[in-house]
Amino acid sequence: MHGKVVILAGAYLWGLVLFLWICVSAYHFAGPGMTEAGRLRFRADGRIELPIASGFVYSRTQRVIVSPDQIPAALIRAILYQEDRAFYDHPGYSLRENFIVLRDAVLSGDRLRGASTLTQQLARILFLEQNPTLRRKLIELRIAQILEARLSKTAILQLYINYVYWGGACYGIDCAARRIFGVSPENLNRSQIAYLVAMLPAPNVCVRPEECSDERLLFRRERLLRHLE
Repeated sequence: MHGKVVILAGAYLWGLVLFLWICVSAYHFAGPGMTEAGRLRFRADGRIELPIASGFVYSRTQRVIVSPDQIPAALIRAILYQEDRAFYDHPGYSLRENFIVLRDAVLSGDRLRGASTLTQQLARILFLEQNPTLRRKLIELRIAQILEARLSKTAILQLYINYVYWGGACYGIDCAARRIFGVSPENLNRSQIAYLVAMLPAPNVCVRPEECSDERLLFRRERLLRHLE
């Protein structure tokens, strides 16, 4: 019994040391200077520029940006319902959910699971690799803080809708609406919106709605349709 306690205590200590090392590493990447007003820059080439400790990181170029008046209200409702129901109530992250995820990953060595808010997803979409590492998760949290400090909730939503990956070589709602349904975003109907949002957790599983047999995607679509009624 005593031996098990010692092993468990050692595991917790090792996990704490590793966690603190990753925190320092992440903070060095995304240092305090990033929070200065005006440091998030929108470039003429469609990229977003973010200063870091060693210079700058850039988002991918997005040629077509859909304005807020072209984004259907039902699309926003569906995205928030599926991806982040507490979007307007949190500061860009959930301390409790992220602590649980990071704790479990450090102690068990398991792959990081979800718990990302929409703002954290945007941070990852714009500036980070998709590999689910602890260091990336902490950098994601830091950038989410900056996005929330620099942008309104409406602007964060608009960026998410314009930059999120929708399968194939398709990024943003303009590409998704035209590629999958052949319409502009403002002309999407509720059924089409439900299908597009249901795609987001696994955007390459199905492209053509009439050929999709993935049960999880179809379940998400039906749930969203009921929500949008």
